[in-house]
Amino acid sequence: MPHYWITRTIIVVSLLLPFRILAQLEPDSAQVNLYFPQLADGGNPAQTWQTSFVFTNSSTTLPALCLLSTFNDSGGPLALDLGTGLQSRQSFTIPPLGRKTLRSLMASRSTVTGWAYAACNIPVQGTVLFRQITNGVPQVEISAPASLPSPIYRSAANRSLGVALVNVYSVPITINLQAFDTDGNQVGSRDFTLCALCHTSFNLSSFSDSFPRDFEGTVVLRSSEPPAVFSAWTLNAERGLLSSLPSGGVSWPGGHIDKIWQAYRKILAAASQINPTVDLSSTRLDIQSSPVINAWATRDGTIHITLALAELIADSPSELASVIAHELGHIAWFKTGQLLYNPANPELDADAAGMISSLAAGYDPYASAGAMGKLMMITNRTDLFSQAFDNLNDPHTSFSNRMGALFATLQQACSSPAAQSICAQYRNLVHPSFPPSIPLALPKPNN
Repeated sequence: MPHYWITRTIIVVSLLLPFRILAQLEPDSAQVNLYFPQLADGGNPAQTWQTSFVFTNSSTTLPALCLLSTFNDSGGPLALDLGTGLQSRQSFTIPPLGRKTLRSLMASRSTVTGWAYAACNIPVQGTVLFRQITNGVPQVEISAPASLPSPIYRSAANRSLGVALVNVYSVPITINLQAFDTDGNQVGSRDFTLCALCHTSFNLSSFSDSFPRDFEGTVVLRSSEPPAVFSAWTLNAERGLLSSLPSGGVSWPGGHIDKIWQAYRKILAAASQINPTVDLSSTRLDIQSSPVINAWATRDGTIHITLALAELIADSPSELASVIAHELGHIAWFKTGQLLYNPANPELDADAAGMISSLAAGYDPYASAGAMGKLMMITNRTDLFSQAFDNLNDPHTSFSNRMGALFATLQQACSSPAAQSICAQYRNLVHPSFPPSIPLALPKPNN
């Protein structure tokens, strides 16, 4: 066995050891970018609305650093008093497994509406609560989870349905709303043009006077300028009762920018933990709107990724994470001048580093092969991976060689007694049906 294989095995095993506490499997609703399409706050004593934002951190090891921004209907900053005076931006920290609640003091004498956006360094769960208070007595409280923008939104509907829409872009967009009855027949259609970062809310009864009082059906909201996305929320209102409805946004396609940020921040947090001697704090992300399918790292510490590449692989979060983790592996090399896993080939070294970071962040390490396969398919090439990925001046090798090297890294690591139990734990949770001979699918230890 070549010397670098022995060295690589030692390094991989040493990095696998912390996975028991580092790998994070957060809830589906946990995101690094959280959008709240509606808020209502303040009012006169006869009817006052109070808005509360509740955030929880499911990480067992990492604190969440967040910044909450609130906007008015016109897209400008909306100052709310959430306990620290009137501000439109609130920064806060949530400890591991902790919770943070920001509750308004209802400072406005008239009801103000708008929306909010929170950005965090790791995924967190977010919920907004609306409490209606009449003459000082709470009457009703409605909750709505944070949601991601989507190009399409569907919801059950009746005549009194409440609809909130937000344009998350810095340019105007148009949204089309269609209403269908219980038999699926279209009974109305209307376009809404929203200015940059603007918000609107209305009841479906104002959508058309032709709806009968007993109207029931569905509404479909759709961006009129794909691939533009928007944030939406619907509120069921029936016989004087209010209740939240499930989120109606589609998870794919669309929303690629938020998916990139989600994978980037998770990978960066994991890589910083498993290799604290490498300073990655100045790493930046550059998302380019380009028809070129590419991702690359530059020596100034920037990961560049095109939306074209994200559109190819973003249906699989683990594949997207593998690409970002690969580029972060290059940045670690730029900063240290050392190749940890393969001293002869920076690409294979970045592949291995990316696999370790992906696994530590809770992603599937086998996903890198899926990303390579899609790139191979779309470029109709099976030779140089660099033709569609990484514009670095390094020695390159074939798809097959890169996949084989990744498999060998896993095989070497999981054959070590020190890492067998960790690989078995991962296998039992993520790949319980895998053949026992495959790395990360070893039999469970008898202890």
